[in-house]
Formats: sequence, structure tokens, C-alpha cells
Amino acid sequence: MQKLSKVITPFHKDLRIPKIYHYECPWPAAQKQIYMINVYKACIVAVNFCIKYEILPKMSIIVHSCKFMS
Repeated sequence: MQKLSKVITPFHKDLRIPKIYHYECPWPAAQKQIYMINVYKACIVAVNFCIKYEILPKMSIIVHSCKFMS
């Protein structure tokens, strides 16, 4: 990967990335999406746990989960 990253850069002629985008950083948007995926997964795990052990009625769990995710 290190060798490849030295050859393939935003400046590589075959990628044809316009110069105005060479120094753009998409990480904040990508990190936000990863965070939301993790929130969604954690919510599903929590809902399944509560349903399995009958901690709360099923409907209230779904409502709470939806409120948390929005």
C-alpha cells in the first residue's frame, strides 16, 4: 500500500482530478457517515437485547430508538 500510495496521488495524470480539488479533504463528511452507521448498529443491538430479555415493551423500544437516531 505504501508503494502504491507513492505512485497514485491526486496529481496522477490518469486520475484526472481537477487541480481545485487536489487539496480537498472529504474526511469530515466520511467520518460523519461512519459515526451514523455506528449509531444505527448500536441502536439495533440495544433493541435486540431489550426484546430478547423483555426489559421494555417492544413498541416503546422502537419509539425510543427512532427518537435517538433522528
